[in-house]
Amino acid sequence: MAAKTQAISYDALRLRAEDHDWAPLVALLRRPWFRRKWVVQEVALAKEARLYVGGGVEIEWLDIARLAFGMESLGLDKPWRLKLENPRLDSDDEKLDPGKGSTVEFRPVYITFHLISSMYMVQIYRHHATLVDGVMTTKFFDCTDPRDHVFSLLGLGAGGPTIRPDYEASVSEVFRRFSISMVIEGNSLKLLSLAPDRALFQSPEVQRLEDLPTWVPDLRLMRADVMASFTVRPQGFFAGGNGKPVLSVSGDERLLHCQGLLLDSPRRFATPLVEMLLEDIPEFRNSWETTGDPSPERRERRFIRWLRSAYQTAFGHDRACDLESEAVDSFSRTMSCGTDFLRNRLSPEQIATIWNFIQWKLGPDANKDEATERDSTIKLNYATTTRDSLLLLTLGAKFCVTESGRFGQVPLNSKLGDRICVLTGGEVPFVVRPTGSGTYTLIGECYIDGIMDGEALQEASARGMPLETIILE
Repeated sequence: MAAKTQAISYDALRLRAEDHDWAPLVALLRRPWFRRKWVVQEVALAKEARLYVGGGVEIEWLDIARLAFGMESLGLDKPWRLKLENPRLDSDDEKLDPGKGSTVEFRPVYITFHLISSMYMVQIYRHHATLVDGVMTTKFFDCTDPRDHVFSLLGLGAGGPTIRPDYEASVSEVFRRFSISMVIEGNSLKLLSLAPDRALFQSPEVQRLEDLPTWVPDLRLMRADVMASFTVRPQGFFAGGNGKPVLSVSGDERLLHCQGLLLDSPRRFATPLVEMLLEDIPEFRNSWETTGDPSPERRERRFIRWLRSAYQTAFGHDRACDLESEAVDSFSRTMSCGTDFLRNRLSPEQIATIWNFIQWKLGPDANKDEATERDSTIKLNYATTTRDSLLLLTLGAKFCVTESGRFGQVPLNSKLGDRICVLTGGEVPFVVRPTGSGTYTLIGECYIDGIMDGEALQEASARGMPLETIILE
Protein backbone atom coordinates (compact mmCIF):
# COMPACT_ATOMS: atom_id res chain seq x y z
CA MET A 1 0.00 0.00 0.00
CA ALA A 2 2.81 2.40 0.89
CA ALA A 3 4.55 1.77 -2.43
CA LYS A 4 1.34 2.37 -4.39
CA THR A 5 0.65 5.56 -2.46
CA GLN A 6 4.20 6.76 -3.11
CA ALA A 7 3.94 6.13 -6.85
CA ILE A 8 0.58 7.87 -7.11
CA SER A 9 1.92 10.81 -5.09
CA TYR A 10 4.59 11.40 -7.72
CA ASP A 11 1.87 11.58 -10.37
CA ALA A 12 -0.05 14.00 -8.12
CA LEU A 13 2.95 16.31 -7.86
CA ARG A 14 2.93 16.68 -11.65
CA LEU A 15 -0.66 18.00 -11.61
CA ARG A 16 0.15 21.68 -11.84
CA ALA A 17 -2.53 24.32 -11.93
CA GLU A 18 -1.22 25.72 -15.21
CA ASP A 19 -1.53 22.34 -16.97
CA HIS A 20 -5.28 21.95 -16.58
CA ASP A 21 -8.41 24.03 -16.37
CA TRP A 22 -9.48 23.34 -12.79
CA ALA A 23 -11.79 26.35 -12.60
CA PRO A 24 -15.13 24.48 -13.01
CA LEU A 25 -14.35 21.97 -10.26
CA VAL A 26 -12.90 24.65 -7.97
CA ALA A 27 -16.03 26.77 -8.48
CA LEU A 28 -18.21 23.80 -7.54
CA LEU A 29 -16.22 22.89 -4.45
CA ARG A 30 -16.23 26.45 -3.15
CA ARG A 31 -19.99 26.41 -2.78
CA PRO A 32 -21.04 26.71 0.87
CA TRP A 33 -23.45 23.76 0.51
CA PHE A 34 -20.57 21.34 1.07
CA ARG A 35 -19.73 22.94 4.42
CA ARG A 36 -23.20 22.83 5.99
CA LYS A 37 -23.43 20.19 8.71
CA TRP A 38 -27.10 19.46 8.03
CA VAL A 39 -26.08 18.28 4.56
CA VAL A 40 -24.41 15.25 6.17
CA GLN A 41 -27.78 13.87 7.25
CA GLU A 42 -29.44 14.81 3.96
CA VAL A 43 -26.86 12.87 1.97
CA ALA A 44 -26.50 9.92 4.34
CA LEU A 45 -30.24 9.22 4.55
CA ALA A 46 -31.00 9.66 0.85
CA LYS A 47 -31.71 6.48 -1.09
CA GLU A 48 -30.14 8.10 -4.13
CA ALA A 49 -28.40 11.47 -4.15
CA ARG A 50 -27.54 13.77 -7.05
CA LEU A 51 -26.00 17.21 -7.16
CA TYR A 52 -27.80 19.76 -9.31
CA VAL A 53 -25.80 22.84 -10.28
CA GLY A 54 -27.05 25.92 -12.12
CA GLY A 55 -27.15 25.58 -15.90
CA GLY A 56 -28.58 22.06 -15.92
CA VAL A 57 -25.45 20.28 -14.63
CA GLU A 58 -26.22 17.02 -12.80
CA ILE A 59 -23.63 14.91 -10.96
CA GLU A 60 -24.13 11.60 -9.19
CA TRP A 61 -23.23 12.08 -5.53
CA LEU A 62 -21.33 8.80 -5.31
CA ASP A 63 -19.15 9.82 -8.26
CA ILE A 64 -17.92 12.98 -6.57
CA ALA A 65 -17.77 11.26 -3.15
CA ARG A 66 -15.55 8.45 -4.42
CA LEU A 67 -13.41 10.95 -6.32
CA ALA A 68 -12.83 13.04 -3.20
CA PHE A 69 -12.23 10.01 -0.98
CA GLY A 70 -9.73 8.54 -3.43
CA MET A 71 -7.89 11.81 -3.93
CA GLU A 72 -7.58 12.44 -0.20
CA SER A 73 -6.68 8.86 0.70
CA LEU A 74 -3.91 8.67 -1.89
CA GLY A 75 -2.58 12.18 -1.45
CA LEU A 76 -3.88 13.49 -4.77
CA ASP A 77 -5.38 16.51 -3.04
CA LYS A 78 -1.90 17.93 -2.36
CA PRO A 79 -1.74 20.12 -5.51
CA TRP A 80 -4.95 21.77 -4.31
CA ARG A 81 -3.59 22.91 -0.97
CA LEU A 82 -4.04 26.64 -1.45
CA LYS A 83 -2.04 26.61 -4.72
CA LEU A 84 -5.05 27.36 -6.87
CA GLU A 85 -6.72 29.67 -4.44
CA ASN A 86 -4.29 32.11 -2.96
CA PRO A 87 -1.27 32.89 -5.12
CA ARG A 88 -0.31 35.71 -2.72
CA LEU A 89 0.42 33.09 -0.06
CA ASP A 90 2.60 31.08 -2.41
CA SER A 91 5.49 33.51 -2.27
CA ASP A 92 8.32 32.46 0.00
CA ASP A 93 9.44 36.01 0.73
CA GLU A 94 6.42 38.23 0.28
CA LYS A 95 5.16 39.84 3.48
CA LEU A 96 1.42 39.58 3.59
CA ASP A 97 -0.84 42.40 4.67
CA PRO A 98 -3.78 40.99 6.65
CA GLY A 99 -5.51 44.32 6.32
CA LYS A 100 -6.11 43.71 2.64
CA GLY A 101 -8.58 41.02 3.59
CA SER A 102 -7.98 38.57 0.74
CA THR A 103 -5.29 36.38 2.24
CA VAL A 104 -7.15 33.73 4.21
CA GLU A 105 -10.73 34.83 3.97
CA PHE A 106 -12.16 31.54 2.75
CA ARG A 107 -11.61 27.89 3.39
CA PRO A 108 -9.27 26.23 0.87
CA VAL A 109 -10.65 23.72 -1.62
CA TYR A 110 -8.70 20.76 -0.21
CA ILE A 111 -10.80 20.98 2.97
CA THR A 112 -13.90 20.50 0.81
CA PHE A 113 -12.39 17.22 -0.40
CA HIS A 114 -12.11 16.21 3.24
CA LEU A 115 -15.72 17.22 3.96
CA ILE A 116 -17.01 15.16 1.04
CA SER A 117 -14.91 12.19 2.16
CA SER A 118 -16.34 12.58 5.67
CA MET A 119 -19.91 12.47 4.35
CA TYR A 120 -19.02 9.36 2.37
CA MET A 121 -17.67 7.68 5.52
CA VAL A 122 -20.86 8.56 7.41
CA GLN A 123 -22.91 6.98 4.61
CA ILE A 124 -20.93 3.75 4.84
CA TYR A 125 -20.57 3.35 8.60
CA ARG A 126 -23.48 5.20 10.20
CA HIS A 127 -25.27 2.02 11.34
CA HIS A 128 -22.12 0.74 13.07
CA ALA A 129 -20.89 4.00 14.59
CA THR A 130 -21.73 6.03 17.69
CA LEU A 131 -22.77 9.65 18.01
CA VAL A 132 -19.23 10.46 19.19
CA ASP A 133 -17.90 8.95 15.96
CA GLY A 134 -20.25 11.23 14.04
CA VAL A 135 -19.06 14.31 15.91
CA MET A 136 -15.41 13.36 15.33
CA THR A 137 -15.97 12.69 11.62
CA THR A 138 -17.86 15.93 10.94
CA LYS A 139 -15.76 18.31 13.03
CA PHE A 140 -14.87 20.56 10.06
CA PHE A 141 -18.46 21.32 9.04
CA ASP A 142 -20.19 24.65 9.73
CA CYS A 143 -23.27 25.29 11.82
CA THR A 144 -25.14 28.58 12.06
CA ASP A 145 -26.47 27.32 15.39
CA PRO A 146 -23.66 25.63 17.38
CA ARG A 147 -26.17 23.25 18.96
CA ASP A 148 -26.48 21.59 15.57
CA HIS A 149 -23.00 20.12 16.00
CA VAL A 150 -25.00 17.53 17.94
CA PHE A 151 -28.61 17.89 16.83
CA SER A 152 -27.88 17.65 13.09
CA LEU A 153 -26.48 14.13 13.60
CA LEU A 154 -29.28 12.64 15.70
CA GLY A 155 -31.18 11.28 12.68
CA LEU A 156 -28.29 9.13 11.44
CA GLY A 157 -29.30 6.12 13.51
CA ALA A 158 -26.00 5.82 15.35
CA GLY A 159 -25.68 3.19 18.04
CA GLY A 160 -25.17 3.85 21.74
CA PRO A 161 -26.58 6.65 23.90
CA THR A 162 -28.11 9.79 22.47
CA ILE A 163 -29.88 12.96 23.61
CA ARG A 164 -33.12 14.68 22.71
CA PRO A 165 -32.96 17.91 20.68
CA ASP A 166 -33.85 20.94 22.78
CA TYR A 167 -33.41 24.35 21.21
CA GLU A 168 -34.57 26.02 24.43
CA ALA A 169 -31.31 24.93 26.08
CA SER A 170 -28.20 27.07 25.80
CA VAL A 171 -25.19 25.99 23.72
CA SER A 172 -23.24 25.19 26.87
CA GLU A 173 -26.11 23.16 28.28
CA VAL A 174 -26.42 21.12 25.08
CA PHE A 175 -22.70 20.36 25.03
CA ARG A 176 -22.80 19.41 28.71
CA ARG A 177 -25.83 17.10 28.30
CA PHE A 178 -24.23 15.50 25.28
CA SER A 179 -21.00 14.87 27.20
CA ILE A 180 -22.73 13.36 30.20
CA SER A 181 -24.73 11.06 27.95
CA MET A 182 -21.68 9.90 26.00
CA VAL A 183 -19.38 9.51 29.03
CA ILE A 184 -21.71 8.29 31.78
CA GLU A 185 -24.49 6.48 29.88
CA GLY A 186 -22.03 5.23 27.28
CA ASN A 187 -19.46 4.39 29.99
CA SER A 188 -16.73 5.59 27.67
CA LEU A 189 -13.84 8.04 27.91
CA LYS A 190 -13.53 8.50 24.15
CA LEU A 191 -15.21 11.91 24.25
CA LEU A 192 -12.47 13.24 26.54
CA SER A 193 -10.10 13.10 23.58
CA LEU A 194 -12.09 16.03 22.14
CA ALA A 195 -11.92 18.06 25.37
CA PRO A 196 -11.50 20.80 26.26
CA ASP A 197 -11.28 21.68 22.56
CA ARG A 198 -9.26 20.80 19.45
CA ALA A 199 -8.41 24.30 18.32
CA LEU A 200 -4.81 24.64 17.22
CA PHE A 201 -4.59 28.12 18.72
CA GLN A 202 -6.87 30.73 20.20
CA SER A 203 -8.22 33.19 17.67
CA PRO A 204 -9.93 36.55 18.15
CA GLU A 205 -12.68 34.98 16.05
CA VAL A 206 -13.75 32.31 18.56
CA GLN A 207 -13.02 31.74 22.24
CA ARG A 208 -13.92 28.69 24.33
CA LEU A 209 -17.22 28.91 26.19
CA GLU A 210 -16.26 29.99 29.70
CA ASP A 211 -18.95 28.12 31.64
CA LEU A 212 -18.04 24.64 30.34
CA PRO A 213 -16.18 22.18 32.58
CA THR A 214 -12.87 21.29 30.95
CA TRP A 215 -13.97 17.67 30.41
CA VAL A 216 -16.85 18.91 28.23
CA PRO A 217 -15.59 19.66 24.69
CA ASP A 218 -16.49 22.92 23.02
CA LEU A 219 -17.70 21.40 19.76
CA ARG A 220 -17.32 24.71 17.91
CA LEU A 221 -13.53 24.37 18.21
CA MET A 222 -12.84 21.00 16.62
CA ARG A 223 -9.97 21.57 14.20
CA ALA A 224 -7.37 18.87 14.93
CA ASP A 225 -7.51 15.09 14.70
CA VAL A 226 -7.54 12.96 17.84
CA MET A 227 -5.57 9.88 18.83
CA ALA A 228 -8.63 7.96 20.03
CA SER A 229 -9.98 5.48 17.48
CA PHE A 230 -13.33 5.44 15.77
CA THR A 231 -15.63 2.72 17.10
CA VAL A 232 -15.84 1.12 13.65
CA ARG A 233 -12.09 0.39 13.73
CA PRO A 234 -10.08 -1.80 16.11
CA GLN A 235 -8.98 0.21 19.13
CA GLY A 236 -5.47 1.53 18.65
CA PHE A 237 -4.26 1.94 22.24
CA PHE A 238 -5.07 0.55 25.69
CA ALA A 239 -3.32 2.96 28.06
CA GLY A 240 -6.07 2.45 30.66
CA GLY A 241 -6.12 -1.33 30.28
CA ASN A 242 -8.88 -3.54 28.94
CA GLY A 243 -11.38 -2.88 31.73
CA LYS A 244 -14.36 -0.56 31.86
CA PRO A 245 -14.08 3.02 33.11
CA VAL A 246 -15.19 3.82 36.67
CA LEU A 247 -17.01 7.15 36.34
CA SER A 248 -19.52 9.37 38.09
CA VAL A 249 -20.68 12.99 37.88
CA SER A 250 -21.28 15.32 40.80
CA GLY A 251 -24.79 16.46 41.69
CA ASP A 252 -24.29 19.80 39.98
CA GLU A 253 -22.96 17.95 36.93
CA ARG A 254 -19.72 19.94 36.86
CA LEU A 255 -17.22 17.46 38.33
CA LEU A 256 -16.29 14.19 36.63
CA HIS A 257 -14.93 11.53 38.99
CA CYS A 258 -12.61 9.03 37.28
CA GLN A 259 -10.52 6.12 38.51
CA GLY A 260 -6.91 6.16 37.39
CA LEU A 261 -3.29 6.83 38.16
CA LEU A 262 -1.19 10.01 38.16
CA LEU A 263 2.21 8.86 37.01
CA ASP A 264 4.42 11.52 35.40
CA SER A 265 4.94 15.18 34.47
CA PRO A 266 6.49 16.99 31.50
CA ARG A 267 10.07 18.16 32.10
CA ARG A 268 10.96 19.95 28.85
CA PHE A 269 9.28 20.74 25.56
CA ALA A 270 10.28 21.13 21.92
CA THR A 271 8.92 23.96 19.81
CA PRO A 272 5.62 22.80 18.28
CA LEU A 273 5.08 22.84 14.54
CA VAL A 274 2.04 25.12 14.71
CA GLU A 275 4.08 27.73 16.61
CA MET A 276 6.65 27.68 13.82
CA LEU A 277 3.85 28.03 11.25
CA LEU A 278 2.49 31.13 12.99
CA GLU A 279 5.98 32.61 13.13
CA ASP A 280 6.30 32.12 9.37
CA ILE A 281 2.77 33.32 8.52
CA PRO A 282 1.29 35.34 11.43
CA GLU A 283 -1.78 36.11 9.31
CA PHE A 284 -3.04 32.58 9.90
CA ARG A 285 -3.83 33.55 13.49
CA ASN A 286 -6.66 35.69 12.09
CA SER A 287 -8.25 32.68 10.39
CA TRP A 288 -8.27 29.69 12.72
CA GLU A 289 -9.66 27.37 10.02
CA THR A 290 -6.72 27.72 7.60
CA THR A 291 -3.27 26.35 8.43
CA GLY A 292 -1.96 25.20 5.04
CA ASP A 293 1.25 26.80 3.77
CA PRO A 294 1.51 26.67 -0.07
CA SER A 295 5.25 27.40 -0.23
CA PRO A 296 7.14 24.08 -0.60
CA GLU A 297 10.45 25.67 0.37
CA ARG A 298 9.04 27.23 3.52
CA ARG A 299 7.23 24.02 4.46
CA GLU A 300 10.43 22.01 4.06
CA ARG A 301 12.54 24.39 6.14
CA ARG A 302 9.91 24.44 8.88
CA PHE A 303 9.58 20.65 8.84
CA ILE A 304 13.35 20.25 9.33
CA ARG A 305 13.37 22.87 12.11
CA TRP A 306 10.59 20.97 13.83
CA LEU A 307 12.41 17.64 13.57
CA ARG A 308 15.62 19.23 14.86
CA SER A 309 13.84 20.85 17.83
CA ALA A 310 12.34 17.52 18.90
CA TYR A 311 15.64 15.69 18.34
CA GLN A 312 17.59 18.19 20.42
CA THR A 313 14.94 18.11 23.16
CA ALA A 314 15.16 14.33 23.29
CA PHE A 315 18.91 13.82 23.05
CA GLY A 316 20.51 17.18 23.80
CA HIS A 317 22.12 17.46 20.36
CA ASP A 318 21.22 16.97 16.71
CA ARG A 319 23.77 14.30 15.80
CA ALA A 320 23.23 10.55 15.86
CA CYS A 321 26.00 9.16 18.03
CA ASP A 322 26.00 6.25 20.46
CA LEU A 323 22.24 6.21 20.92
CA GLU A 324 20.70 3.08 22.36
CA SER A 325 18.31 1.26 20.04
CA GLU A 326 15.53 1.45 22.66
CA ALA A 327 15.77 5.25 22.74
CA VAL A 328 15.88 5.42 18.94
CA ASP A 329 12.75 3.29 18.61
CA SER A 330 10.95 5.25 21.33
CA PHE A 331 11.73 8.56 19.64
CA SER A 332 10.59 7.25 16.25
CA ARG A 333 7.31 5.98 17.67
CA THR A 334 6.67 9.20 19.56
CA MET A 335 7.26 11.41 16.53
CA SER A 336 4.29 9.76 14.80
CA CYS A 337 2.23 9.06 17.94
CA GLY A 338 2.76 5.34 17.39
CA THR A 339 0.73 5.11 14.18
CA ASP A 340 1.20 5.34 10.43
CA PHE A 341 -0.69 7.61 8.04
CA LEU A 342 -3.56 5.08 7.91
CA ARG A 343 -3.88 5.10 11.73
CA ASN A 344 -2.45 1.58 12.11
CA ARG A 345 0.10 0.75 14.80
CA LEU A 346 3.66 0.99 13.55
CA SER A 347 5.50 -2.16 12.51
CA PRO A 348 9.21 -2.63 13.38
CA GLU A 349 10.06 -1.87 9.75
CA GLN A 350 8.11 1.40 9.86
CA ILE A 351 9.79 2.41 13.12
CA ALA A 352 13.20 1.87 11.53
CA THR A 353 12.10 3.77 8.43
CA ILE A 354 11.01 6.79 10.48
CA TRP A 355 14.41 6.90 12.17
CA ASN A 356 16.25 6.65 8.82
CA PHE A 357 14.02 9.35 7.39
CA ILE A 358 14.67 11.71 10.30
CA GLN A 359 18.42 11.10 10.09
CA TRP A 360 18.30 11.81 6.37
CA LYS A 361 16.37 15.04 6.89
CA LEU A 362 18.70 16.27 9.62
CA GLY A 363 21.84 15.27 7.72
CA PRO A 364 24.15 17.53 5.74
CA ASP A 365 22.03 17.16 2.59
CA ALA A 366 18.80 18.25 4.28
CA ASN A 367 18.34 21.26 1.99
CA LYS A 368 18.52 19.26 -1.22
CA ASP A 369 16.21 20.33 -4.01
CA GLU A 370 13.21 18.34 -5.22
CA ALA A 371 15.11 16.63 -8.05
CA THR A 372 17.81 15.41 -5.67
CA GLU A 373 15.20 14.17 -3.21
CA ARG A 374 13.59 12.01 -5.86
CA ASP A 375 16.89 10.23 -6.43
CA SER A 376 17.10 9.18 -2.79
CA THR A 377 16.24 5.59 -1.91
CA ILE A 378 14.38 6.80 1.15
CA LYS A 379 12.39 9.27 -0.92
CA LEU A 380 11.57 6.69 -3.57
CA ASN A 381 10.35 4.11 -1.11
CA TYR A 382 9.01 5.85 1.95
CA ALA A 383 9.24 9.64 2.08
CA THR A 384 5.64 10.59 1.33
CA THR A 385 4.03 8.02 3.60
CA THR A 386 6.59 8.61 6.35
CA ARG A 387 6.10 12.35 6.28
CA ASP A 388 2.33 11.90 6.37
CA SER A 389 2.69 9.58 9.36
CA LEU A 390 4.80 12.14 11.19
CA LEU A 391 2.36 14.98 10.56
CA LEU A 392 -0.98 13.21 10.97
CA LEU A 393 -1.46 13.75 14.71
CA THR A 394 1.35 16.09 15.70
CA LEU A 395 0.14 19.43 14.35
CA GLY A 396 -2.01 19.78 17.48
CA ALA A 397 0.70 18.57 19.89
CA LYS A 398 4.24 19.29 21.04
CA PHE A 399 7.07 16.88 21.77
CA CYS A 400 8.16 16.53 25.38
CA VAL A 401 10.45 14.59 27.67
CA THR A 402 8.87 13.65 31.00
CA GLU A 403 10.35 13.62 34.49
CA SER A 404 10.83 9.86 34.23
CA GLY A 405 12.59 10.19 30.86
CA ARG A 406 9.73 9.10 28.63
CA PHE A 407 9.14 10.71 25.24
CA GLY A 408 5.68 12.08 24.53
CA GLN A 409 3.41 14.27 22.43
CA VAL A 410 1.27 16.46 24.67
CA PRO A 411 -1.33 19.22 24.08
CA LEU A 412 -0.01 22.53 22.80
CA ASN A 413 -0.90 24.42 26.00
CA SER A 414 0.76 21.91 28.34
CA LYS A 415 3.26 23.44 30.74
CA LEU A 416 5.62 22.51 33.55
CA GLY A 417 3.71 21.39 36.63
CA ASP A 418 1.05 19.53 34.65
CA ARG A 419 0.48 15.85 35.40
CA ILE A 420 0.17 12.90 33.05
CA CYS A 421 -2.43 10.31 34.01
CA VAL A 422 -4.04 7.15 32.75
CA LEU A 423 -7.72 6.55 33.46
CA THR A 424 -9.11 3.06 33.86
CA GLY A 425 -10.68 2.00 30.56
CA GLY A 426 -9.23 4.94 28.65
CA GLU A 427 -7.65 4.43 25.27
CA VAL A 428 -5.00 7.13 25.65
CA PRO A 429 -3.34 9.00 28.55
CA PHE A 430 -4.32 12.56 29.45
CA VAL A 431 -2.57 15.69 30.67
CA VAL A 432 -4.29 17.33 33.65
CA ARG A 433 -3.45 20.45 35.68
CA PRO A 434 -3.80 20.65 39.48
CA THR A 435 -6.18 23.37 40.66
CA GLY A 436 -4.76 23.46 44.18
CA SER A 437 -8.03 22.27 45.70
CA GLY A 438 -7.73 18.53 45.07
CA THR A 439 -9.24 18.64 41.59
CA TYR A 440 -7.77 18.95 38.10
CA THR A 441 -8.55 20.68 34.85
CA LEU A 442 -8.27 18.58 31.71
CA ILE A 443 -5.63 19.84 29.27
CA GLY A 444 -6.12 17.08 26.70
CA GLU A 445 -5.17 13.65 25.41
CA CYS A 446 -1.54 12.73 24.85
CA TYR A 447 0.84 10.07 23.60
CA ILE A 448 3.47 8.88 26.09
CA ASP A 449 5.68 6.13 24.75
CA GLY A 450 5.90 3.09 26.99
CA ILE A 451 2.48 3.40 28.62
CA MET A 452 0.12 3.17 25.65
CA ASP A 453 -0.78 -0.49 26.20
CA GLY A 454 -1.58 -0.52 29.90
CA GLU A 455 1.99 -0.86 31.15
CA ALA A 456 1.53 1.75 33.91
CA LEU A 457 -1.53 0.05 35.37
CA GLN A 458 0.13 -3.35 35.16
CA GLU A 459 3.18 -2.06 37.02
CA ALA A 460 1.02 -0.40 39.66
CA SER A 461 -0.91 -3.62 40.18
CA ALA A 462 2.29 -5.65 40.47
CA ARG A 463 3.60 -3.24 43.11
CA GLY A 464 0.31 -3.21 45.01
CA MET A 465 -0.32 0.48 44.32
CA PRO A 466 -4.00 1.48 44.66
CA LEU A 467 -5.72 3.47 41.95
CA GLU A 468 -6.78 7.04 42.68
CA THR A 469 -9.94 9.03 42.18
CA ILE A 470 -9.07 11.83 39.78
CA ILE A 471 -11.65 14.62 39.78
CA LEU A 472 -11.90 16.78 36.66
CA GLU A 473 -13.63 20.14 36.80
